[in-house]
Amino acid sequence: VGNDTYDVVSANCHHAALDVYNACAAADVRLKTIPNAVHISMAQGLRKLGIDVAGSESRSGAVQSESTSVSHAPYASDISHFPLDDTGASLDYAKLRCAQKAALLSQWVYVPELSSESVMIHNATDLRIMLYFDEIGVEKPLEPDERVSLTELEHLPEFAIAVYHHDSMSLAARGRLGRCLLVSRIDSRHHFTIRQQKGTVAVSLAAVDKPPKLMDTMKVRHLELVSKGQLVQWAVVEDGNTVFVAFKGSDANISDVISSLGAIPVQHPVHGLYVHTCVHTSLQAGPSEELGVAGRLSAILQQVARRRSVVLCGHSLGGGYALLVALELLHANSARVAAVMTFGSPHVVVPSVESRDWKRLSAITCHFINSWDAVARIPSQWEWLEGTVKSVLSTLEVKTGPVKVGVPFAEGVTRKVIDHLHATYAALKDRVAKYDTVGAIYFLSPGVAFTMCVPTDGRTRSHHEYLRKTPEEWGWFVFEQHSSIAYLSVLTELIEHADGLRRAGLFAHLSELATAAPGILQSRCKCLERALGRCGGGPLSGALVAQHAST
Repeated sequence: VGNDTYDVVSANCHHAALDVYNACAAADVRLKTIPNAVHISMAQGLRKLGIDVAGSESRSGAVQSESTSVSHAPYASDISHFPLDDTGASLDYAKLRCAQKAALLSQWVYVPELSSESVMIHNATDLRIMLYFDEIGVEKPLEPDERVSLTELEHLPEFAIAVYHHDSMSLAARGRLGRCLLVSRIDSRHHFTIRQQKGTVAVSLAAVDKPPKLMDTMKVRHLELVSKGQLVQWAVVEDGNTVFVAFKGSDANISDVISSLGAIPVQHPVHGLYVHTCVHTSLQAGPSEELGVAGRLSAILQQVARRRSVVLCGHSLGGGYALLVALELLHANSARVAAVMTFGSPHVVVPSVESRDWKRLSAITCHFINSWDAVARIPSQWEWLEGTVKSVLSTLEVKTGPVKVGVPFAEGVTRKVIDHLHATYAALKDRVAKYDTVGAIYFLSPGVAFTMCVPTDGRTRSHHEYLRKTPEEWGWFVFEQHSSIAYLSVLTELIEHADGLRRAGLFAHLSELATAAPGILQSRCKCLERALGRCGGGPLSGALVAQHAST
């Protein structure tokens, strides 16, 4: 019935027993439910934290349950919202509009494309994969790490058959030599990534959300993709008088991001500030051993930006890349860096209030935090790890048919995991507690029509009063609120609200003008109409003149 490597989540002894039973049993009495589902849920939750139970390797099993699924319990909306107040400074309209564009590009750069109609399939394995689209008679070989765009196909195929070819294999896969690895449905709403299961030749096809479409005013001038020797993906995009530089965040899950933050700060050889070792090292890799990302970007900006303002941005680790590159550009005075905007970015710089470069960076940086986003608070608030553990362990539930059953994890297990994290933090505290935010922190929350600004104070760290706050109850929302889509959504809401206020103000001004000075309404209305049009309004002159003709 199978010869799978042991895996506590997907191929343990209970799975083997179920396979043997179903192989021997009559069709009408075979079982579909995965055995020991509660224990499997526990193991899956712990694995999300980077804790590998029983020393097993991470891979997906061959047994699929048709009646049992693991999901996360819903949470009350008031618990998931960070308590904001409008007593501090908020974003002005121009900066808010810039932040929305930066958030859009920070999401777009994950899977950059010039055509929003395309469907891309990425071979993220070390195998040579053959894609067959039987319905339209198309086949396409994909080398490791190669991408194929389906834009040019006349009709989008419903299914893709991926076959792994090997000289020593003679198995037939729908009449072709090779081993059939998967048959998956394709749709135009997503991109797709072929992933290889560790230690096997089995692969899976994962749907990836499409990036947002670039605005009509935006033009891509340079794009560097992750490749062999190139660890950071980034793009240079023109938008009127502004040049945006967007950095891609991490493909890894949140536990991988958290675990990477234990790196010892290293002193940068150019500006002397202490920065995150892993982020700094990644930025030095590339096709040229002499020029890191900052050096290559500086040369490009000299041609593209000239006298235009430059805004660096990124989501998650992409924001960390943006900060360190901005430091190098500011130190060299090689570009007009007007702003750095990060979204859910971890802390990658050790503040130095006496450093001129740190002061300049802090003066232009906006660090956006969506409600209770956990990643945006680490590593300076390492105690948040205890909360993220609770978020995973306390919100899982098992759904069996129409019945949902909560999975209260054993208190002893939870305590052991938390104790392990505290011990880890104690060993790393002197290293990681030095990291901190840079610039102004802007707290966002869905449905709230303003932002709350808290400046970073490198001397007193008074802003930690806000970073230390934790939700009344922990839930999966601390991870959901980290997504780049969530940041773009909240900023878009803020823009729409601001546009509504601006339209209302212009309408009121036109009405007052028509009443007080009807003679100049005709000449002024065209100017105001153009301003209103930039906010999304329509023609007003004729209607208003007619409305106030008697006046």
